Amino acid sequence: MKLKSDKYYIILLTFSFLFSQNVENIGFVSSIEGSCFVENVELNRSLVPLTGNSIFNHDIISSNKNSYCEILFEDSATKIHLDENTKVKLVTDKFSRIIKLFSGSAYIKNAKTNVKTYVQTKSNDVFIYNNSVWIQSNEQFDKIVGINSG
Repeated sequence: MKLKSDKYYIILLTFSFLFSQNVENIGFVSSIEGSCFVENVELNRSLVPLTGNSIFNHDIISSNKNSYCEILFEDSATKIHLDENTKVKLVTDKFSRIIKLFSGSAYIKNAKTNVKTYVQTKSNDVFIYNNSVWIQSNEQFDKIVGINSG
């Protein structure tokens, strides 16, 4: 009898661990040219994405030389275009989406939404609301160009 209850406990523990993981699909790859890479340490996931592949919370997306990658969030309110040699991490919760730009440059277009959108670099936090911005970041400085989309 003890053996059955131990098996039941292990199965229950395994399923509760699997369902407690924050596996939230936040967007998808809308376009790729060249070679890009997606990794997520929390989900033990790494892949070379194809157009249409899902992007999950805490994914790190990078583009290589002569390559670009575009990400569209599920609500279609935010689009990110990673230029060549760019690395970003996407983090979302109920109230905000944060695009952590580690290196390179990206164009971000954002529509009116209740979810606040930020781009973080080593030196700056940029709030984007119903507008577009191009940001280049490196160790010494950031270039931030606001683009009036309306």
